Amino acid sequence: MAEFTDEDLKDIQGTILSGYGHLRYASYLFVQFADAAAAGPWLDRVAAEVTTAARWEVLPDGSKCKPPSALSFGLTFAGLRKLGLPEDALNTFEPEFIGGIVSRARVLGDSGESAPDHWEVGGPGTPEVHALLVLNSRDEESLDRGRAGLRTTLRETDGGVNEVNEQHGHRPHSSKEPFGFLDGISQPFVERSRGHPEPNQWVVQTGEFVLGYLNGYNEYALSPGVPAPCDPGDVLAPFPEGGVAGWKDLGRHGSFMVYRKLAQDVAGFWGTMAANAAREADGSPDVQDMIKLAAKCVGRWPSGAPLTLAPQHDDPALGQDASRNNRFFYQATDIAGFGCPIGAHIRRANPRDSRIYEDPQEAILTSNRHRILRRSVSFGRDLFPREDVGLGRIPRDLRDDGEERGIHLIAINASIRRQFELIQATWANPGSFNGLFDNKDTVIGDNDGTGQMTLQTPFVRRTLLNVNRLVRVRGGGYFFVPSLTALRFLGDFSLRRPVASHRGG
Repeated sequence: MAEFTDEDLKDIQGTILSGYGHLRYASYLFVQFADAAAAGPWLDRVAAEVTTAARWEVLPDGSKCKPPSALSFGLTFAGLRKLGLPEDALNTFEPEFIGGIVSRARVLGDSGESAPDHWEVGGPGTPEVHALLVLNSRDEESLDRGRAGLRTTLRETDGGVNEVNEQHGHRPHSSKEPFGFLDGISQPFVERSRGHPEPNQWVVQTGEFVLGYLNGYNEYALSPGVPAPCDPGDVLAPFPEGGVAGWKDLGRHGSFMVYRKLAQDVAGFWGTMAANAAREADGSPDVQDMIKLAAKCVGRWPSGAPLTLAPQHDDPALGQDASRNNRFFYQATDIAGFGCPIGAHIRRANPRDSRIYEDPQEAILTSNRHRILRRSVSFGRDLFPREDVGLGRIPRDLRDDGEERGIHLIAINASIRRQFELIQATWANPGSFNGLFDNKDTVIGDNDGTGQMTLQTPFVRRTLLNVNRLVRVRGGGYFFVPSLTALRFLGDFSLRRPVASHRGG
């Protein structure tokens, strides 16, 4: 099987295939269309600025010429409707995307303080969002210049397209998230990306992330379409292998993006570990045991070293070794969870070969059908230096300061329901995961203070009690990430008088 062609890569938004690890600063501009006609020229300008997946230039010394900034773009269902897409075209999107993230609150466990009524963006009490611009930059100066440029294009619409919210954040050089653990390790390789032309146990089929290709079921991922008369210029490609007669493929080379603003209760997280840790002679919690308990909940040590490969103590060299820190399975050496507990966060988000009632190869195939690509940066000031966790310097009397901190999560997936929602609703939130009872995901689960975390041992198991919710939702949205071809089509479409919709025969 071939890799993506250069023409393919120029049509795919770059964020789908790259995490832009060198771009540590990010701004999220949420916009609303007041006038579809004004939105058309604006979309054309956005299309000219969006960063594609085109390969970076290789310099004479062999290094890559990496961009100083990258722009990504997504549209909500409400935004697509505002642009004037006909109803039968709109109805080709998945029901979850059509309903929007607020309608999925019960499924996702977004209740209590995480309920959409309390959100800063994307909730029922905030302005309706039609599109999202994600700007990633290497430094604050580049970010400020990029934001200024984007706002100039918004002003030039004379009120036709308006900014309704902005969020921003950055990824520290340590790449640690606010609890103090290395983040962004377990990313799947995408089939057809450079060096990965074929799917295997580490390489996930293209259609799990890019529409228009076969997914893990060897089926074409469900892709939205438009009636052929809506595309008189024959801009869009037909559906693969003849597809649906009379329809054009709006989704080809696109994907879907989930945005979540997640506030992390750093004091609550380490307070939970302190309450369950062994005691020093003076009765204070043993900091090293606190770190071990936290690692058991996460499934990795603060350095990123997986417990399955380093069950007794942290191994920073392993954590930094990209060739080893994600190359492991559970069945051969850790089937009982003595290293990495069965209910640990990483074992729930990606069970690999450990799903019960499935043989290892079948379990790997199942897990790979539900992967997501994560793009995250932090927000807020540290409660204490997150790098201190790996050094064993956690305050025993940590107190919340009233400020929020956490991450902006971007999840890329071809099917919101089968990938992002399944991980959260079926693997993270239920207490009955993989043979466990009353064990929600300690890190991202919708815990309510009554649950527990079981740590398997060869002798008497250990249990963390009274686990509260440690990550709360502060905003969200579901976005269609169009190809550059589809984005230009949508810009032109909004300028035309919509053609009467037709159903294909």
